[in-house]
Amino acid sequence: MILIPVVCWFRRIASAAVSVAVIALIAQACTPPEKPSERNDRLIDQPENLPRDDSPTPDPEPFARGEMFTELRQHTTTAIGEDTDPEIAPDGATLVFASTQHTPRFNLYSKTIDGRVLRQLTDDPGDERFPRFSPDGKLLAYAATKNGNWDIFVGSSDQPGSTAECLTLDSKDSEICPTWSPDGTRIAFCSYSSRSRQWELWIYDRRRRRREHLGAGFLPAWHPKKELVAFQKARYRDPDWYAIWTVDLTGNRTCELVAHADWAAVQSSWSRCGNFLAFATVGKDRGAADPSGEFKPDNIWIVSQEGTTPAQITSESAIEAWPCWGPDGRLFFVSERSGYKNIWSIKPILPEMVDMPEEQ
Repeated sequence: MILIPVVCWFRRIASAAVSVAVIALIAQACTPPEKPSERNDRLIDQPENLPRDDSPTPDPEPFARGEMFTELRQHTTTAIGEDTDPEIAPDGATLVFASTQHTPRFNLYSKTIDGRVLRQLTDDPGDERFPRFSPDGKLLAYAATKNGNWDIFVGSSDQPGSTAECLTLDSKDSEICPTWSPDGTRIAFCSYSSRSRQWELWIYDRRRRRREHLGAGFLPAWHPKKELVAFQKARYRDPDWYAIWTVDLTGNRTCELVAHADWAAVQSSWSRCGNFLAFATVGKDRGAADPSGEFKPDNIWIVSQEGTTPAQITSESAIEAWPCWGPDGRLFFVSERSGYKNIWSIKPILPEMVDMPEEQ
C-alpha cells in the first residue's frame, strides 16, 4: 500500500509511535521547509504579501455543548477494515465513500443514503480515496495511486474507475483531497511538495488544462457559492497545531478562522448553503494521547463562515472525524462509536439553522 504522508495531519511535529514502514513518510511530511517558498505566484502563507484581518476564534466558547443533534443514523456497518471519506451526491440520494472492508487497499463504494446494498465503483491495484462530486453530480473527482504515487482523477460518477482522467500525471509529488469550484470548471487540491517539503494548495483549471499554485495548505474545501477555499495550516513555531484558514481567491486575502495553542482544528467541510463550516478537533476534549502515543480526533464542531458562534455538536468518547454536509442540514461523519470506523449522520441543532430555506 502506498501511504499518504498525513499521519501528522493535526500538527507539523508528530508525537506518535508508528511502524518502521511509515517513519520515512512521517519525517518527510512533518519536517518544515527551511525557508518560505520563493515561487512568483500566489502566496497565501506570506503575511507581507497579503492583508490579514478578522480575528480568529482563539478558544471557542460554544453557545451549546454536548450532543447537540437529533436523528442519529448509521449508514455503513462494516466490522472489517474501515469506512471513511463520506461524500453526498448533490441530489442527496447517494453516499460515496472509501473503504478497506474487502481488501487491504481503499476502494470507492456507493449506496443509497439509507440503503444497505453496496456498489463497488473502483477496483484498481492501488488505493482510491477522497471522492468529491462535481456540482452537477455527473463527475466524481478522487485521489488514487494507480500511477505509483497519489494523483487526482476525474471520472463519471457512475463508473469513475473505468472513465477516469488523471489531472496530475505530470507531477511526481503526491496529490490528494480534490474539491470543486461552484461552477465545476476548476478543482483545488493539496500536493506534498518534494521541493518545499510541505503540503501546498493548487488549483487545476479543466478548461485551460493548467494549474495554479496558491501556497502552503492542506485538505482544501471550496465554498459552494463563493471564490473562497477553507484549508488547514500549522504554525511555523511551537505550538504547531493545525488551524482552519480561508483564502478569498478574488483578492488573495487569507483569514485564520479557528485556532488554539493547545489543540488542532482539522478536516473542514462547508454546509450546502455555505453559512457554516464543520470541522474536527484533535486534543481538545481528550487532551492526552491514547496508549500508543498518538493523538486522535475528538469531536465534530461547527462555526459560522465568519468564525463566530462555534458549537460543539458531538461529545462521544469514540473517534469522530471527516465531517461532510448533506441535504436538509444533515451532517455525515466517520465515527467509532460502534467499535468500528463507520459512517454516521446527524441533524445538528443550531438556532441559525432552524429557518434556513437554502439548506432545504
